[in-house]
Amino acid sequence: MTQNLHYLPQLGGATYQNPLTVEVTAHDHVTESQVLPDPYVLKHNGEYFGYATGGSGVKLLRSKDLVSWTYHGYALQQEGYKNFWAPSVIYENGTFYMYYSSMPEHEEDVHLEYMKVAVSSSPEGPYRYVKTLFGNFSIDAHVVRQEDGEFYLYYSVNDYTGTAESRPGTVILRDRLVDLLTPEGKPELVLTPSMDEEIFARDRFGDGRDWHTIEGAFYLHRRGKHYVMYSGNAFTHEHYYVGYAVSTDGRNWRKYPDDYTYSPVIRRNERVEGTGHHSLAIAPNNVDLWMVYHGRDAAMPLDPAREQRQLRMDPLLWNGERMWTPGPTYAPQDAPAMPTFRDLFEDADGGGPAEVRWKVLRGEWEQRDGELTQTSLAGTGAIISTTTFRNYVGEVSLKGHHHFTGGLYGVYACYQDERNHILVQLDAGRRTLSMFEVRSGIRGQMSEAALPQDFRFDCCHSLRIEKVGGFCRVLLEGLPRLSERYGLQAGAIGLATRYSAASFASVEVTGHLQFLEGADEEFSALFEAADAGGKAVAWTFEQGAFICQADRPAVEHAIFSTDSLPAGCQVQVDFAHESQAASRSVVFYAAYVDATNYLKFEVDLASAEVRGQMCRAGDKLDLPPIRLAGGLERQVLHSFRSKKSHERLFVMLNETLVYDDLAAFEGERLGFGCRGRALFEGITVTELTTAGEPRR
Repeated sequence: MTQNLHYLPQLGGATYQNPLTVEVTAHDHVTESQVLPDPYVLKHNGEYFGYATGGSGVKLLRSKDLVSWTYHGYALQQEGYKNFWAPSVIYENGTFYMYYSSMPEHEEDVHLEYMKVAVSSSPEGPYRYVKTLFGNFSIDAHVVRQEDGEFYLYYSVNDYTGTAESRPGTVILRDRLVDLLTPEGKPELVLTPSMDEEIFARDRFGDGRDWHTIEGAFYLHRRGKHYVMYSGNAFTHEHYYVGYAVSTDGRNWRKYPDDYTYSPVIRRNERVEGTGHHSLAIAPNNVDLWMVYHGRDAAMPLDPAREQRQLRMDPLLWNGERMWTPGPTYAPQDAPAMPTFRDLFEDADGGGPAEVRWKVLRGEWEQRDGELTQTSLAGTGAIISTTTFRNYVGEVSLKGHHHFTGGLYGVYACYQDERNHILVQLDAGRRTLSMFEVRSGIRGQMSEAALPQDFRFDCCHSLRIEKVGGFCRVLLEGLPRLSERYGLQAGAIGLATRYSAASFASVEVTGHLQFLEGADEEFSALFEAADAGGKAVAWTFEQGAFICQADRPAVEHAIFSTDSLPAGCQVQVDFAHESQAASRSVVFYAAYVDATNYLKFEVDLASAEVRGQMCRAGDKLDLPPIRLAGGLERQVLHSFRSKKSHERLFVMLNETLVYDDLAAFEGERLGFGCRGRALFEGITVTELTTAGEPRR
């Protein structure tokens, strides 16, 4: 039998439960704080800011972990206007831009909801109205900077296909922004209604035409493909849902699985309905994505005159290239993962960095107002973490202090000692981002990227470092800027200044292994191939994928990680197979110590049956087989995933749970393989740490 889930097994530790808890800072906000339609979440300086639709203004929430929220009233109110719909916020170069729709307070026709933009120097606001973007019904903005560096506005209107004879309705458009206040005026159609499940109102105008709705766009990019998620129908209807479309070029879109098949990422269940209009937020570990959406308690009678949508969230997972979420959940679930190392510098003003996390090497360091500042202009300043890393993702929020001599400050991507380190730094005088390695006291060649003339060094910017062995990739405000291969493999991370004062608002680092473009040597070196007899076989590694071209389907060929898995971790391995004649089975080792101690799962591609086997000291125990509903489509990516925490482990194949029990081994490695031909990619290992405390 199959066990397709609408929840994930709880492994212990911190939890959340939908609807999310929202604390109130003022008694007169109790009612307003508990109904939060169209939620949008922005992460800034390690903290989360939530914005939601409100009748009197845009509602504001704050959180440190995505689970516990505090309501802070309104981020935006505008005299003479009401019904502030579907806000979204983007930060750029010191300014927060809020896109929202509202209508004159004396009007009743909601089609007077026009899109506007407001600005603030703070994520909390208050936001100040600047401009009305369109003079027609226009809602549900999502502004993103895409991979080409340009900003694009995704939004919904009624008049683009409103007069169509077949499936008229609300559609999603995209327009490039000349600047963050000005659309180019050349909108492109992204998505249009195409199925009955998107009908908003039947025979709306008395002429037999049904009105459809596609709205609430949210864009993301993953592994070379573009995705637009959307909400269809109306939140009061049975088929209201979140779906998505895919594009290879960002301009030509196809709904998943096709334009005519209703296949929700999330929709109502027996306990929750009206689930939709979401945003995606990255977890505190800066790896996992979470859907933050609204939904209402299905046990409550629907009251159109009263707002009933509450704040909810669930993880966004991937089966190969296909989105999936176990939501809408309503029972306790494991909370979003925390970083391995985190400091938001919230200790008492005037003190230095926490000794449990940092070691001060040089300089004068002081915490104040949620920032750590190196105040001295004399010489160099440096602190390093007490935790060391080899493979990781890290994000640091930093800014310089203006001085007539310029400014030079940044992050140690890897620090062993003063004679051996990798430094990433911003240079305010030369307006560059650079990176270099020092080995045995000798500085190597510097990699450098020019920054725009209007780049503000005096405001916070997000610097993301992704490291696999000696390979480092650096992103500034989400855009790749530098990548280089170095000799240093492991060390502390750190903060640095040179004849400059600078402030750091947050540091978050998570142990994480993933393939990075250009890091073929470093990534493949972390795995070793072996057959059942322990001899190397002819695996190839191409563009992030391990490929087995074995012509002996009776023999298992496997690959194992060279390093042991962290004590707590989540793992994903995507695979695709050829025909059943060429591929007999695919194998996933959730735990491999040696040939006599392991936990593995083998899926027979002909029968779509998963067979688990536990082996301890050579004693083998076959687990009850599980048959997958619908089989496994060939030449399509599927996913094995496992999660281990608090001495428990669960394993899934796509949406099917195949193991949920005690973790059987310590010091185990990851393994995968096949009998016959198969491809394995999207391999990730993410360390899980309780409550974000530093790993010891």
